[in-house]
Amino acid sequence: MTGRHPTRSSSSIQVKPQKPQRVRQSDRQDRRIEADLRRRIQEGEWPPGGRLPTYQELADEYGVSLQPVRQALTRLESAGVVVLRMGGRPLVADRGQEPGASS
Repeated sequence: MTGRHPTRSSSSIQVKPQKPQRVRQSDRQDRRIEADLRRRIQEGEWPPGGRLPTYQELADEYGVSLQPVRQALTRLESAGVVVLRMGGRPLVADRGQEPGASS
């Protein structure tokens, strides 16, 4: 009795080479913006409690859409570097302020 499934030899199975994982351009952009804003804050361009430029002003300055700016600022907020307020400009976190605390 013949089998219903043909036998495959290892030489007939072809494995596609994996493509290198692509990094989205927006991922690179928001990481670059995050690093630059962090550096500028550390160098004192904006004092603790000081207001950063608006999202749109930052997007214009970096030549990007709003999305990478939002992503960068969200990561900086998680790290306790900035405070984001609904409808307001981002603020530089006070040095003694806990991440996520609102004033």
